Amino acid sequence: MLFDTSAILDYLKGGGKTKEIVESEERRREPTATSTISIFELLSPIFHRRLSEEERTLKAFFRQTTVLPFDARSSEEAAKIMGAPSQDWKADKHTRYACLWDRVGQRS
Repeated sequence: MLFDTSAILDYLKGGGKTKEIVESEERRREPTATSTISIFELLSPIFHRRLSEEERTLKAFFRQTTVLPFDARSSEEAAKIMGAPSQDWKADKHTRYACLWDRVGQRS
């Protein structure tokens, strides 16, 4: 499962839906991942505000998950997946992220 910035924030704040998904993935021993873009988006305001406790929390989270590079090829694949017409997708946002993991993440 590939977690974006919003999902990571929700999880760290104790958001119920995201927490359930993470725990389900852990029980099934499914790999979890995030991207370098999410690291940038999450750490930038923390460094700007010098929030050392939040920095430690995020870095601990990143150590427990796979961090995928987000290069030009990854961007194009992600755009194709996320830009597909909704009628072509009989799936929710989380399934699309799983598909991103399958098509982009495992090629890294």
